[in-house]
Amino acid sequence: MMVASTITLIIYTLWMFGFISGLDPNLAVKIGVYAIVLIILVIIGILGYIMATYKQPVTVKSVGKVRRVEA
Repeated sequence: MMVASTITLIIYTLWMFGFISGLDPNLAVKIGVYAIVLIILVIIGILGYIMATYKQPVTVKSVGKVRRVEA
């Protein structure tokens, strides 16, 4: 994975700066921005789903009160 990510980074950088002929450098920037926005929106969607489906915690009304129990 480290080798694949390094090769992808090199190819993407060459593409973004226009060293690869036939590929539009502006498209490289658009794809990068799209990927970042997509990741952020997916994370927000997952958090929203978790918040909507998570059971609410049970509140305890007698916090701090001492009860004496006789045996």
